[in-house]
Amino acid sequence: MSIVVLELGAFTLLAKYLHQKKPGGVYYFRRRIPDDVRRLYPDKKTGMLMFSLKTKDKNEAVRQANRHAIQQDALWKASRAGSLEYSPEQLKAAEELLRANHLKPGDGNRKGLEIALEFFADHLHETAVMYGAPSDEFEARQDRTPWEDYLPPVHRAAGDLLYGTKRPVFLSEALSDFQSRRQEDPATTAGKYRIRVVNQFIEWFGDRPIDQYSRQDANEFINRLHG
Repeated sequence: MSIVVLELGAFTLLAKYLHQKKPGGVYYFRRRIPDDVRRLYPDKKTGMLMFSLKTKDKNEAVRQANRHAIQQDALWKASRAGSLEYSPEQLKAAEELLRANHLKPGDGNRKGLEIALEFFADHLHETAVMYGAPSDEFEARQDRTPWEDYLPPVHRAAGDLLYGTKRPVFLSEALSDFQSRRQEDPATTAGKYRIRVVNQFIEWFGDRPIDQYSRQDANEFINRLHG
């Protein structure tokens, strides 16, 4: 059930998947796992995701719940498609895959997580076998392709993030971060204009890591706007 968090004229902010065990208590995230992606959560026998958001503040709980839901949607979409192009959605899916296994980016270099890391490594290897990697030890020795190369993109990204590969920042994410840091309301005239311009840029040049754009892209964008 959605919770109405804020109403400002025509602007209404809704939050799904929030739950409180008692009034005024800590908020929890609760969401049913669709049957076709249940295998991604081997320890969730009830088919339900539920964990503490560690806050009693409704707005903060909403922010966290929305972030988790977006990441889960990306993971489930990637799982159903079998693959996904390198994109913000893929990275969100990879982060959710790690979280589903009680890990987060960079944990591969941290002590005290040996059991979780071993469990996740086994999961990655089983996934690679599902996608064609040899399961027989003799065949694996004969195969010159590392089993990691058989992984679908989301799983490869999860492995990279786990061991510290720097996560690229995409233009769409940079916009959200900018507005958050500036405390700019996306519903204001200025906020809407900024979003419209950035979305137009993404439509013409694609949503790529920000360090992949060139000055030529910016100049061409300006020329198109005034052309």
